[in-house]
Amino acid sequence: MLFTFETRAECHDDAKSTYWLVTVPQDTADDIEDIPVPRGGWGSIKVDATIGSATWRTSLFPSKRAGSFILLLNKAVRSAENINQPGQQVSVSVHVLGTSDKGVR
Repeated sequence: MLFTFETRAECHDDAKSTYWLVTVPQDTADDIEDIPVPRGGWGSIKVDATIGSATWRTSLFPSKRAGSFILLLNKAVRSAENINQPGQQVSVSVHVLGTSDKGVR
């Protein structure tokens, strides 16, 4: 199943941090939570994520702090897609792996 959403990039610790993250909007997170797929460590869900022309295989991780799922953005993805400002708006697509339905939400 494919989900596309707009969100903001956040720094994990500070702007020089290797990993930044985005938080999945609550309505999308609720829909993803309902998908019956196997969970990995820490309750993670395997996905193919896309921002701009960058696509990578990763996982969504549940976050108690965010009350949603988070997606980590490593430096290579941020550099390739010119994500360099905390709070920068980004368009994200995630395809939940292990689902046969490829419908867009």
